Amino acid sequence: MSRHSYFHRSRRPLSPLVFLLALASAQASALDYQYHGFAAQGYTLSEGNNVDGTSADHGSTDYYELGLSGTLSLMPNLLMSAQTVLRRAGNSDTDGLRLDYALIDYRLFSNQWFNAGIRLGRVKNPYGFYNDTRDVVFTRPGIDLPNSVYFESDGLRSVFFSGDGGQLYGGVQIGDHYISFESNLDFNSQLGIKDQQQLLGGEMLPLRLQVRNFDAERLQDEWNGGTVKLALSHLHAGLLIQPDPGVPLNGGLDDNLWVVSARYNARSFALTGEYQINFSNTFGDLTGTSSDSGDGFYLQGDYQIVPHWSVMGRYSATFDNRHDRNGREFASQTGGDRYSQFSHDEMLGLNWRPTEHWGMWAEFHIVQGTADVPPSDNLGNTLHDHWNFFQLMGAYRF
Repeated sequence: MSRHSYFHRSRRPLSPLVFLLALASAQASALDYQYHGFAAQGYTLSEGNNVDGTSADHGSTDYYELGLSGTLSLMPNLLMSAQTVLRRAGNSDTDGLRLDYALIDYRLFSNQWFNAGIRLGRVKNPYGFYNDTRDVVFTRPGIDLPNSVYFESDGLRSVFFSGDGGQLYGGVQIGDHYISFESNLDFNSQLGIKDQQQLLGGEMLPLRLQVRNFDAERLQDEWNGGTVKLALSHLHAGLLIQPDPGVPLNGGLDDNLWVVSARYNARSFALTGEYQINFSNTFGDLTGTSSDSGDGFYLQGDYQIVPHWSVMGRYSATFDNRHDRNGREFASQTGGDRYSQFSHDEMLGLNWRPTEHWGMWAEFHIVQGTADVPPSDNLGNTLHDHWNFFQLMGAYRF
């Protein structure tokens, strides 16, 4: 199954009302709280295929992010945290205002060598190095996360970033190593009409989709204060098709996604690499049972030229079928475009951060293949096999 087999979940209403009531009822002098905010505006100009809206015409400004978050400490081992975001990324993300996360964090144990706790509510999913910090451009490895690992162009930010459920977490200090583990279990949920349409690339079918058995885990080792960082992540999700009466479309799929991550962070440069492999099993009355696998990776280098200025370079590759990396087998069997089965993205970028609050990013991408082309931004368009795009983003945080 291709990488587009992944899916959105509907965002059941989970109000941060408890958080706000606790904040309002407490005495201001007794509160221990923090709040943060950010705003970012992007511009994209592409040649060939659309990115972040209709960028291939005259450029697009349909990429912006605004967020406000707060944390309230109720006791030394109990806190509440929530974030609201207004976001758009072309037609891949048009949800607008949303509750990104809202949780209660209870620290069960904490000392010099060991800590463990539980989070309940809408919690962030542990996946790779950057999923749980993907909401702020200052903490991403560029304007967008690499599609080859984080599926940014598929409109899957919401399902990857957070989910309604719980998380167990813990960490232990062993010499120069800090080893941590997080495990999430999300509630089963019914996809809404908008989420279903996004999953199907803008199409609507007489059926409903339910997400089942969604869980995510990450094991991470930080050595020498974070100079070396290693991680192994796993994400599992099932999708059940529930057709309208009289429609013979019973079936579903089961996906397992694994990510291996490594980073070396020196004084003036850093090297980061991540590799993901996904295994998909599909079953249905009409299609029978089948299984396939795809993968992707990226390697990125960052170098600080002078204070406040840094350059970055990234090579990213995506393969819908890891046993058919050039797509020729797909083309011979289906008559389709082999370039739709892979993507090679070469990026060169520049970052300017005059203060800790302001930042500006510029990136140029040269792309071969269309596996990472945003489907919802290119409905009805003839895709270009070789294409490129330019991105700018300015951001402020406090």
